[in-house]
Amino acid sequence: MNEEELKKLKQNVPQVSKGGDEAFETLQSIEKPKSKKKLIFSLSGVLLGMATVGAVVAIVLSNMNAGSEVMSNKTRMLKAKSTHTSWDYTEKTAGYYNFHDKFQDYAFNLSAEMEDYYYDETINDAISPLSIYMALAMAESSASGDAKQELLDSFGMTSEEVDDYTSILYRISNISSRRDESIVKQKLVNTVWFNPLAKPKEEGMANLADNYFCDSYESSFSTDNKTANEDFSKYVKKETNGLIDKKYDFTEYTMFLLANVLYMKDSWNLYGWELDESNYNFNNIDGTTSKGKLLSGYYFGGKVAEETNYKHFYTSTEEGFTIHFLLPNDGVDLKDICTSENFKKTANYNYEIYNDVDMEKYSTRCYFPEFDASFDEEISEFLKKRCGISTLFDPDLCDFSRLSNLQLYCSQVIHTTKLIVNKKGIEGAAVTVVDIEAGSAAPIYEEIYYDFVIDRPFAYVVTDSNHTPIFTGTVKFGK
Repeated sequence: MNEEELKKLKQNVPQVSKGGDEAFETLQSIEKPKSKKKLIFSLSGVLLGMATVGAVVAIVLSNMNAGSEVMSNKTRMLKAKSTHTSWDYTEKTAGYYNFHDKFQDYAFNLSAEMEDYYYDETINDAISPLSIYMALAMAESSASGDAKQELLDSFGMTSEEVDDYTSILYRISNISSRRDESIVKQKLVNTVWFNPLAKPKEEGMANLADNYFCDSYESSFSTDNKTANEDFSKYVKKETNGLIDKKYDFTEYTMFLLANVLYMKDSWNLYGWELDESNYNFNNIDGTTSKGKLLSGYYFGGKVAEETNYKHFYTSTEEGFTIHFLLPNDGVDLKDICTSENFKKTANYNYEIYNDVDMEKYSTRCYFPEFDASFDEEISEFLKKRCGISTLFDPDLCDFSRLSNLQLYCSQVIHTTKLIVNKKGIEGAAVTVVDIEAGSAAPIYEEIYYDFVIDRPFAYVVTDSNHTPIFTGTVKFGK
């Protein structure tokens, strides 16, 4: 599309003063533009988080006034997401567990491929397969034809599985404190932003609101591109409590943005006490030694598991968010242990606690470094080369007719993360440890305590209480 064609299309911009369904009816009532040129569909999978203690993060339930404090009056919400965001254990059916196992496979395959594709020895990286999946699932639900099928093939799922169970995964992944439900430990937010030139269809927007819990915002990237970009940046900053303050630069041809935001925060213990420092140092990948000492974690049941080329164990936060550490053996490259098989095995490992032969009970604590990790890339080329997703990015073949009568395609997929682990807590997701009590007098075991010293570069997986992988990555430098 050239500037003259865009100018003609802008003449069809509706003057909408209504909200909700009325606004969509007004948008759809305007004559379809004559231009058949391709317009840009930008997809943004955004993940963020923070690991400080003491602050309370609340889920923001958007309404007609949402964002008015941070966004201009030129960006307005038109349709609120479904309010049915709670869940109960009856939804964890055999079908859901089968879906979740497939999601784990997808998440760890994606993580391993991204580690290989983007591996950089100069930085600590963090990838969120959950955030990427959520954003791409919204695209899959809105697409048709080959674009839809390629996304499903990359997920390793059927359309019915994605439709039936992604909603449950979304709701389960919004986690409140077990002691006070008003305190949010982790939240997912899905949103769709659209250019009024796109004249979005009610069917497609309702699907995103009802099944993916999307709020929708109208913002003209064509007639006031600067303001639209500023408003989207402010939205991301607001939903992440200021942690991600990124300036976006979407073009005037942008018709839709599909975005997922993940934010979490937890402390190591109920009282927010800091972890103690040890006498150990962290040896960075470049041969230097970090200034800070390794943190001394708490003891957890089990002992370090030893695999062919790496060892692994875990530490957890107050609410059960867990970091699984993968430490390569001497002489083994860090990159070589970052496989989907290793990630999945470590995240689901059942550590030996009791040795009934020798009557021993094992406990282990991890010594690990404070670290920051991040990722900020446009990943469309990766998705094409490593995931078999190409039609989504093809201006001639992509089909998003469920969203709009315009010919749309995906121009970019942006993934941004930030992970902070320090004395106070962790940002991410985790596993809840369940204690099982015996119904009769227990035998006496000799208690044996181990230390797992993570003093050199390592890989990690962060999971939640449902074994959902939230972050994966590698750490080459301590703080």
